[in-house]
Amino acid sequence: MPQRAPLSTTSSKSATSNTAIAGPGSRITLETPIQFLKGVGPKLGALLESKGISTIRDALFYFPRDYQDRSQMKTIASLQTAAGEGTQALVRGKVISHSFIPIRRLKRPMLEARIDDGTGTLSIKWFQYNRTYLEQKLKTRPTIVAYGNARDYSGRMGMVHPDIEWLDEADITQISTPVTSERILPIYSETEGLTQKTIRKIVQQALQLVGEQIVDEIPEPIREAYKLVTMRKAVRALHEPEKTAQIDALKNFQTPEQQRLIFDEFFKFEWVIG
Repeated sequence: MPQRAPLSTTSSKSATSNTAIAGPGSRITLETPIQFLKGVGPKLGALLESKGISTIRDALFYFPRDYQDRSQMKTIASLQTAAGEGTQALVRGKVISHSFIPIRRLKRPMLEARIDDGTGTLSIKWFQYNRTYLEQKLKTRPTIVAYGNARDYSGRMGMVHPDIEWLDEADITQISTPVTSERILPIYSETEGLTQKTIRKIVQQALQLVGEQIVDEIPEPIREAYKLVTMRKAVRALHEPEKTAQIDALKNFQTPEQQRLIFDEFFKFEWVIG
């Protein structure tokens, strides 16, 4: 499927003159400049503005371009029966060893760690890495969650450069983690210096702070006549899909929440030309 550009149904420039623009210590609203969101600041704020995200409202209406199905944790043993080129999988295990393996054609050795989940072991490989950071992490033999393409490498199941979440001791008994939890994960359009994890954290914070402030611009009689979900529900569902959501429908922009956005675009277009 071709990548779908993020769709924004409301422009921050349409804010009324009496909207409170917050500074440090002021009340956070939909029209608060994005740089005043906790953890953003001027530098990251400038990167976000390059993606059209100037206010917290813009962040909420910066919709995912795709989704990854991370709703089911798999055992390493189940991956060992997978055929073909590999399979996208979410696994969880404890690091039992790591080593640096010289590769002639590379300037630095490959870093390989092995994790065990009680059903089998999986090799995780890095060709590009921050040695000090990773070695410090791996030496503690932590439990990690890894998401990536699992395939057979000469008789050993492995992943190359998977998405990693390092779990603290307090997290080990938990079912999920803040980033790579067992859920359908939104994928956003990126720019240099702006990662998926950063965008997700910003959007999640915006939802928590001002998600309930989203006001519907479509009159209720029209929503009921066309059986449309509210914009507030649509925005939250697109950033935080339910674990039971249909991944194919999400990828093809066919969920009720996505159809609501499409309806808004047509409704506003007809309103303008009418």
